[in-house]
Amino acid sequence: MERKKITYVATIIIVLILSILGSTYAYLTASTASVPNSIQAASNAYTLSMNITPLYNNFRIIPMNDADFLKALNNNCKDKYNRGACSAYKININGYDTKLNAISGKMNVTLSNIENLSYAFLEKKDEVINDDICVTIEDDIYCITKEATPVVEEDDLPFGSYNIANTTDKDFLLVLWLTNLNESQNDFDLGDYNATITFLMGDGGTITGNIAASIGKENELQSQSGE
Repeated sequence: MERKKITYVATIIIVLILSILGSTYAYLTASTASVPNSIQAASNAYTLSMNITPLYNNFRIIPMNDADFLKALNNNCKDKYNRGACSAYKININGYDTKLNAISGKMNVTLSNIENLSYAFLEKKDEVINDDICVTIEDDIYCITKEATPVVEEDDLPFGSYNIANTTDKDFLLVLWLTNLNESQNDFDLGDYNATITFLMGDGGTITGNIAASIGKENELQSQSGE
Protein backbone atom coordinates (compact mmCIF):
# COMPACT_ATOMS: atom_id res chain seq x y z
CA MET A 1 0.00 0.00 0.00
CA GLU A 2 2.84 2.34 0.94
CA ARG A 3 4.64 1.54 -2.31
CA LYS A 4 1.50 2.36 -4.33
CA LYS A 5 1.19 5.68 -2.49
CA ILE A 6 4.82 6.56 -3.26
CA THR A 7 4.34 5.61 -6.92
CA TYR A 8 1.20 7.75 -7.12
CA VAL A 9 2.96 10.79 -5.63
CA ALA A 10 5.94 10.32 -7.95
CA THR A 11 3.61 10.18 -10.94
CA ILE A 12 1.93 13.43 -9.90
CA ILE A 13 5.33 15.14 -9.57
CA ILE A 14 6.42 13.93 -13.01
CA VAL A 15 3.19 15.16 -14.58
CA LEU A 16 3.66 18.58 -12.96
CA ILE A 17 7.25 18.80 -14.18
CA LEU A 18 6.24 17.88 -17.72
CA SER A 19 3.45 20.45 -17.62
CA ILE A 20 5.87 23.19 -16.56
CA LEU A 21 8.43 22.22 -19.20
CA GLY A 22 5.75 22.12 -21.87
CA SER A 23 4.51 25.59 -20.98
CA THR A 24 8.02 27.00 -21.03
CA TYR A 25 8.80 25.43 -24.39
CA ALA A 26 5.61 26.98 -25.73
CA TYR A 27 7.01 30.43 -24.91
CA LEU A 28 5.32 30.88 -21.55
CA THR A 29 4.23 34.44 -20.93
CA ALA A 30 2.34 35.05 -17.73
CA SER A 31 1.10 38.24 -16.11
CA THR A 32 -0.36 38.94 -12.71
CA ALA A 33 -2.27 42.06 -11.80
CA SER A 34 -1.73 43.51 -8.38
CA VAL A 35 -4.42 43.30 -5.75
CA PRO A 36 -5.86 46.61 -4.51
CA ASN A 37 -3.80 48.18 -1.75
CA SER A 38 -5.35 50.22 1.03
CA ILE A 39 -3.30 53.38 1.34
CA GLN A 40 -3.12 55.49 4.46
CA ALA A 41 -0.98 58.58 3.95
CA ALA A 42 -1.15 61.71 6.07
CA SER A 43 -4.84 62.58 6.29
CA ASN A 44 -5.75 60.70 3.12
CA ALA A 45 -7.07 57.14 2.90
CA TYR A 46 -7.95 55.39 -0.38
CA THR A 47 -7.75 52.10 -2.27
CA LEU A 48 -5.15 51.92 -5.03
CA SER A 49 -5.11 49.36 -7.85
CA MET A 50 -2.85 48.42 -10.76
CA ASN A 51 -3.99 46.15 -13.60
CA ILE A 52 -1.41 44.62 -15.94
CA THR A 53 -2.94 43.17 -19.10
CA PRO A 54 -0.96 41.31 -21.81
CA LEU A 55 -1.50 42.99 -25.18
CA TYR A 56 0.96 41.28 -27.53
CA ASN A 57 2.86 38.39 -26.01
CA ASN A 58 1.62 34.97 -27.14
CA PHE A 59 4.43 34.23 -29.60
CA ARG A 60 8.14 33.67 -29.68
CA ILE A 61 10.28 36.68 -30.48
CA ILE A 62 13.51 37.27 -32.36
CA PRO A 63 16.00 40.11 -31.74
CA MET A 64 14.96 43.52 -33.04
CA ASN A 65 16.78 46.79 -33.71
CA ASP A 66 15.96 49.24 -30.92
CA ALA A 67 15.02 51.94 -33.43
CA ASP A 68 12.26 49.69 -34.80
CA PHE A 69 10.28 49.03 -31.63
CA LEU A 70 7.57 51.59 -32.44
CA LYS A 71 7.16 50.13 -35.95
CA ALA A 72 6.81 46.67 -34.43
CA LEU A 73 4.33 47.92 -31.84
CA ASN A 74 2.30 49.50 -34.63
CA ASN A 75 2.27 46.08 -36.31
CA ASN A 76 1.04 44.10 -33.27
CA CYS A 77 4.63 43.42 -32.17
CA LYS A 78 5.48 41.61 -35.41
CA ASP A 79 8.19 42.40 -37.95
CA LYS A 80 7.64 42.69 -41.71
CA TYR A 81 8.02 38.91 -42.07
CA ASN A 82 5.29 38.34 -39.44
CA ARG A 83 7.79 37.09 -36.86
CA GLY A 84 7.41 38.03 -33.20
CA ALA A 85 9.45 41.11 -32.37
CA CYS A 86 8.33 42.32 -28.94
CA SER A 87 5.96 41.86 -26.01
CA ALA A 88 3.64 44.63 -24.83
CA TYR A 89 1.56 45.06 -21.69
CA LYS A 90 -1.15 47.54 -20.81
CA ILE A 91 -0.85 49.03 -17.34
CA ASN A 92 -3.75 50.82 -15.68
CA ILE A 93 -3.43 52.69 -12.38
CA ASN A 94 -6.68 53.63 -10.68
CA GLY A 95 -8.24 54.43 -7.34
CA TYR A 96 -5.64 56.99 -6.31
CA ASP A 97 -6.37 60.20 -4.45
CA THR A 98 -7.51 62.66 -7.14
CA LYS A 99 -5.91 65.51 -5.18
CA LEU A 100 -2.43 64.16 -5.90
CA ASN A 101 -0.38 65.98 -8.52
CA ALA A 102 1.84 63.21 -9.85
CA ILE A 103 2.78 59.54 -9.79
CA SER A 104 6.01 57.89 -10.86
CA GLY A 105 6.85 54.36 -11.98
CA LYS A 106 9.80 52.01 -12.08
CA MET A 107 10.66 48.39 -12.85
CA ASN A 108 13.10 45.95 -11.26
CA VAL A 109 14.02 42.91 -13.36
CA THR A 110 15.65 39.55 -12.64
CA LEU A 111 17.18 37.84 -15.69
CA SER A 112 18.09 34.22 -16.38
CA ASN A 113 20.16 33.62 -19.54
CA ILE A 114 19.01 36.90 -21.10
CA GLU A 115 21.66 39.57 -21.63
CA ASN A 116 20.11 41.95 -24.14
CA LEU A 117 16.58 42.71 -22.99
CA SER A 118 15.41 46.29 -23.61
CA TYR A 119 12.28 48.25 -22.76
CA ALA A 120 10.32 51.38 -23.58
CA PHE A 121 7.36 53.05 -21.89
CA LEU A 122 4.40 54.91 -23.39
CA GLU A 123 1.61 57.01 -21.90
CA LYS A 124 -1.96 57.12 -23.18
CA LYS A 125 -2.80 60.55 -24.62
CA ASP A 126 -5.94 62.31 -25.76
CA GLU A 127 -4.32 63.25 -29.07
CA VAL A 128 -1.20 62.62 -31.12
CA ILE A 129 1.68 64.75 -29.90
CA ASN A 130 4.16 63.81 -32.62
CA ASP A 131 3.77 61.17 -35.33
CA ASP A 132 7.34 60.01 -34.69
CA ILE A 133 6.69 59.05 -31.07
CA CYS A 134 3.02 58.06 -31.02
CA VAL A 135 1.07 54.98 -32.05
CA THR A 136 -2.65 54.19 -32.18
CA ILE A 137 -3.67 50.84 -30.68
CA GLU A 138 -7.31 49.74 -30.47
CA ASP A 139 -8.40 53.37 -31.01
CA ASP A 140 -6.22 54.58 -28.14
CA ILE A 141 -3.21 56.86 -28.64
CA TYR A 142 0.03 56.10 -26.82
CA CYS A 143 3.16 58.26 -26.98
CA ILE A 144 6.72 57.43 -25.92
CA THR A 145 7.78 58.81 -22.56
CA LYS A 146 10.77 56.49 -22.04
CA GLU A 147 12.86 55.75 -25.13
CA ALA A 148 14.48 52.39 -25.84
CA THR A 149 16.60 51.53 -22.79
CA PRO A 150 18.70 48.45 -21.94
CA VAL A 151 17.42 46.40 -19.01
CA VAL A 152 20.03 46.27 -16.26
CA GLU A 153 19.34 43.42 -13.85
CA GLU A 154 18.11 44.41 -10.39
CA ASP A 155 18.45 48.14 -11.08
CA ASP A 156 15.47 50.41 -10.52
CA LEU A 157 14.59 51.18 -14.15
CA PRO A 158 12.53 54.38 -14.36
CA PHE A 159 9.27 54.83 -16.26
CA GLY A 160 9.09 58.54 -15.49
CA SER A 161 6.81 60.87 -13.58
CA TYR A 162 3.26 61.67 -14.70
CA ASN A 163 0.74 64.39 -13.99
CA ILE A 164 -2.50 62.99 -12.57
CA ALA A 165 -4.24 66.22 -11.58
CA ASN A 166 -7.95 66.08 -12.45
CA THR A 167 -7.77 62.43 -13.60
CA THR A 168 -9.33 59.30 -12.15
CA ASP A 169 -6.96 56.75 -13.71
CA LYS A 170 -3.86 56.50 -15.92
CA ASP A 171 -3.03 54.11 -18.77
CA PHE A 172 0.41 53.11 -20.02
CA LEU A 173 2.14 50.61 -22.31
CA LEU A 174 5.29 48.68 -21.38
CA VAL A 175 7.18 47.19 -24.35
CA LEU A 176 9.96 44.59 -24.00
CA TRP A 177 12.20 43.06 -26.69
CA LEU A 178 15.61 41.56 -27.39
CA THR A 179 18.12 44.05 -28.79
CA ASN A 180 19.58 42.80 -32.07
CA LEU A 181 23.37 42.32 -32.07
CA ASN A 182 23.53 41.19 -35.73
CA GLU A 183 25.00 37.87 -34.64
CA SER A 184 23.75 34.61 -33.16
CA GLN A 185 22.26 35.21 -29.71
CA ASN A 186 21.06 31.68 -29.01
CA ASP A 187 23.62 31.04 -26.27
CA PHE A 188 22.76 34.03 -24.10
CA ASP A 189 19.32 35.34 -25.05
CA LEU A 190 17.00 32.37 -24.65
CA GLY A 191 15.86 32.43 -21.05
CA ASP A 192 13.52 33.94 -18.50
CA TYR A 193 12.83 37.30 -16.96
CA ASN A 194 10.77 38.43 -14.00
CA ALA A 195 9.80 42.06 -13.64
CA THR A 196 8.37 43.81 -10.59
CA ILE A 197 6.52 46.98 -11.57
CA THR A 198 6.05 49.67 -8.93
CA PHE A 199 4.14 52.94 -8.98
CA LEU A 200 4.65 55.54 -6.28
CA MET A 201 2.04 58.10 -5.32
CA GLY A 202 2.92 61.67 -4.43
CA ASP A 203 1.79 61.08 -0.84
CA GLY A 204 3.99 58.04 -0.24
CA GLY A 205 1.58 55.28 -1.26
CA THR A 206 2.87 52.48 -3.53
CA ILE A 207 1.42 49.67 -5.65
CA THR A 208 3.27 46.74 -7.25
CA GLY A 209 2.60 44.07 -9.87
CA ASN A 210 4.61 41.40 -11.67
CA ILE A 211 5.33 40.06 -15.14
CA ALA A 212 7.12 36.77 -15.73
CA ALA A 213 8.04 35.38 -19.14
CA SER A 214 10.44 33.15 -21.04
CA ILE A 215 11.76 34.06 -24.46
CA GLY A 216 11.96 31.60 -27.35
CA LYS A 217 13.45 32.38 -30.72
CA GLU A 218 12.33 31.53 -34.26
CA ASN A 219 14.99 31.31 -36.93
CA GLU A 220 12.98 30.80 -40.12
CA LEU A 221 11.36 33.57 -42.12
CA GLN A 222 7.68 32.82 -42.54
CA SER A 223 7.21 35.00 -45.60
CA GLN A 224 9.33 37.34 -47.65
CA SER A 225 6.97 37.77 -50.59
CA GLY A 226 6.25 41.30 -51.66
CA GLU A 227 9.02 42.79 -49.50
